[in-house]
Amino acid sequence: MPKKPHLVKPDCFNDVQEIADRFCSGEVVAVDLVGCEHELVRRVIDFSSGVCYTGGGALRKAGHRRYLLLPPGNVNDPDGGPDNSPWDPDEGPDEDPDRSPLGPGGPPPVASAAVELPVADWIFTDAVSTTEVT
Repeated sequence: MPKKPHLVKPDCFNDVQEIADRFCSGEVVAVDLVGCEHELVRRVIDFSSGVCYTGGGALRKAGHRRYLLLPPGNVNDPDGGPDNSPWDPDEGPDEDPDRSPLGPGGPPPVASAAVELPVADWIFTDAVSTTEVT
């Protein structure tokens, strides 16, 4: 029976040492970044990715802001390889991929089309001030 992953909920970047130590000792590490600030999330993911790369393991997404660090040859890895599913460390708690204007849940293309503005209505200014150029 596989051993339960060691859970780490970092409060600051210094907590990544525990992630690396557990991973290097051969343990599966579950990292829960829910509630962490965006900058900490990016730094922990970058660090964890480097630890996995140098240790020959894999970093897998396990949910929203939840990740697994799998040491090489770990039996908890169902397909034995890296996760090829798309994920984004910039993903925020309030972001919904279906709300993109280009996605299926976005507005119809007509609603997001640009409206033509006749050249006669353009106002030209110089690059430094708001003085109108005639």
